[in-house]
Amino acid sequence: MRVSIILPTYNRADSLPTAIRSVLNQTHTEFELIVVDDGSTDGTRAVLASHRDSRVRILRHPVNRGVAAARNTGIAAATGDVLAFIDSDDVWDEKKLAFQVALFEQYPAVGAIFSDWSWVTSTQFIKSYVSCLTSLPRILLTAPREGSVFLIDGHTMYNCLLEELPVKPSAFAVRLSTLSQAGRFDETLRSGEDWELFLRLSQSTTWAYIDAPLVTLVVREDATHLRFFCEDKHNLIRILQHERRRCRHRKDAQRAVKKGLVRQYTQLYWFHIARNNRLAAAQHCWNGFLATGAVALLARMLGSFCPCALRKAMKRALLGVARGLQWRRPREETLYHNEAD
Repeated sequence: MRVSIILPTYNRADSLPTAIRSVLNQTHTEFELIVVDDGSTDGTRAVLASHRDSRVRILRHPVNRGVAAARNTGIAAATGDVLAFIDSDDVWDEKKLAFQVALFEQYPAVGAIFSDWSWVTSTQFIKSYVSCLTSLPRILLTAPREGSVFLIDGHTMYNCLLEELPVKPSAFAVRLSTLSQAGRFDETLRSGEDWELFLRLSQSTTWAYIDAPLVTLVVREDATHLRFFCEDKHNLIRILQHERRRCRHRKDAQRAVKKGLVRQYTQLYWFHIARNNRLAAAQHCWNGFLATGAVALLARMLGSFCPCALRKAMKRALLGVARGLQWRRPREETLYHNEAD
């Protein structure tokens, strides 16, 4: 089974060689690597010129068009049966591709596969990112399993994606025929384009999950989703609102959308709190409360300008009311805060 690996890059001359080397060292050797230079202005061209491997193809955009467009350029040029993706900051385990190809051959009904991944920043290392999530680990308790491989039907995966994003492009592979049916990345989105595509894919195929960190994601301070954090969250909120309208007659999807929206508004809250912008934090909580009715968001809004002790007391009181209404408190996000309360 031939695999087309698509590597979009923009001004990553320092990390690009490591990403390429992790692909060329794969134990599954029937592949092509399509590197799409998305208008880089650093030394990327020289780095790519140094690679003479016949499996490497280089495509270039004259100007930067964004990661969605770069991936779509690679998809259009692909000749494989399977598409895999790797970002230029990330590193694959040498058996990543072989594992996923074997599963595609074993399970003809599976159209998309993803694995767990490790998460590395300048201050943090998480060996298993999926273990930090809420929805997917709950699903895995009852999903059909063979060793470290779990099968997840499209309906269940769709609801999971409404709550959280357990899939990263570098840990993801898809049959070309499955992607052709769902469509390519939305180039109008500067971020969140992967989530939007995964939601579409979940409506047409069965997924497989490999419970092993086969990828190391290296998150730099200038990563797109961090540089455009608020835009990213607003994109995700718009995507979720669209899905909410589209599946308005499905109660399970509505519950999942609500949890997903609470998560996004909460992350916006912590983002602004970390920057001492309490007015913006309160505004996002209010917008989130209006959108979801989540009492926790109202508690955060009311507590944004209160002294710490009063804010904690108010939060406990409102959460007590919420528990009386049988409302489940969402998992706290830890990306931008370390508070225990």
